[in-house]
Amino acid sequence: MIRVENSTQIDRPVDEVFAYVDDLARLPEWIDILAESVPSESPTKVGTRVTNQVRLLRRRFENTLDVVEHDPNRRMVFKTEAPFAVMATFLFEPANGGTSFTTVLEAQPNASTFFKLGEPILTRVGKRRFKGHLRRLKKRLEAQGTRQHQAA
Repeated sequence: MIRVENSTQIDRPVDEVFAYVDDLARLPEWIDILAESVPSESPTKVGTRVTNQVRLLRRRFENTLDVVEHDPNRRMVFKTEAPFAVMATFLFEPANGGTSFTTVLEAQPNASTFFKLGEPILTRVGKRRFKGHLRRLKKRLEAQGTRQHQAA
């Protein structure tokens, strides 16, 4: 099993961070392996499906995420079975006047020898990639907050 957990502190209130992340069509703005994300409905709720165009390891494929938990301003959980089983959890907590945002990705690659031997490498790559995703999200949200304050 591959497990990748990363956190960042975002200097924006929890409700703003959650609202941005909860707009599932915006996932490609901060998750660079996604070329496009199309949610089945808005607002998001348990049962919402997100069809993603994914670019990973020089390959393009489509996957569908199912929202299996949706607790506004606290927690979102997604699940997919293709190309292999993945559960992604997003956690939002108030912290130091902003938001602590944590992502936990758990993947169960198929039983092929490549994935079994490559799990430690895939875990390191996944951790590095998600750190980058969180840096992009933090930068985007904090820049939005700066523009909102300047306009006020």
